[in-house]
Amino acid sequence: VIAALRLATQSVDVLMDRAASDADDRIRAALDGLEEPVELRRVRVRHAAGRDFVDLVVGVAPDAGVTQAHATADAIEEAVRDELEEADVVVHVEPALTTGDLREKATAAAFGAPEVREVHNVRVMHLSDGYELSLHVKLPRELSLTEAHGVVERLEQRVRAELPEIRNVHTHIEPLSGTNWAVRPGSVETKNERQAIVDAVRHVTGAAPARIGFRDGELGRVALITVGLPGEQPLPSAHSRAGAIEEAVRARCPGLADVIVHTEPADAAARQG
Repeated sequence: VIAALRLATQSVDVLMDRAASDADDRIRAALDGLEEPVELRRVRVRHAAGRDFVDLVVGVAPDAGVTQAHATADAIEEAVRDELEEADVVVHVEPALTTGDLREKATAAAFGAPEVREVHNVRVMHLSDGYELSLHVKLPRELSLTEAHGVVERLEQRVRAELPEIRNVHTHIEPLSGTNWAVRPGSVETKNERQAIVDAVRHVTGAAPARIGFRDGELGRVALITVGLPGEQPLPSAHSRAGAIEEAVRARCPGLADVIVHTEPADAAARQG
């Protein structure tokens, strides 16, 4: 009887090992199909009571914000559950090793300060005696200037510690924007601005904009412009065209509080109409 029990136990263990191995392969294939690549650092699968219990550790871009990292974890959970129905999935997200250029490494280092909410306008300047970094940092608006300055000092120390080739760090502190109430103005109110936008987009791209919208907020009127461009166009070229459109619209409509130009592949813009 004891020998039979041992044999049965061994058979169950073999079946469970096979199930876990099969699940492991299916998980890796699912993650390979994600739109945003992730670095799979560890995968553990247990099969019990007819269910798979999956524990994953993944690396994401070190400059990814909390919201972006959470969205990545959600996408991973969904991909795994598409492969393994009823699976219990736990995803632990870690920063991946930074292998990019100096600007990317500096941005990742800046996000190392937990109070930092956004980082933008990051510029690395090469001088005769080394590199300097300038950047804009958004912090919680409830911080006092003294508290914000302390955060920035820690940020600058971290950047210099991780990137000793950067001799000086110049930081512009901004409060994180709050939520503004806004309304959609009528077409009559925006007739002149709409025509100016159409003219500017045609001048830069040779075609009409895909969509134009307006929002009237506490700080003024915001123009929202969607432009279709060739999908194979390099990103720097698309960005340059968006900048030219923004500049032209601002020149024609100086009263606008902001001009936001969204570029997308022409076929996608046509589908959305």
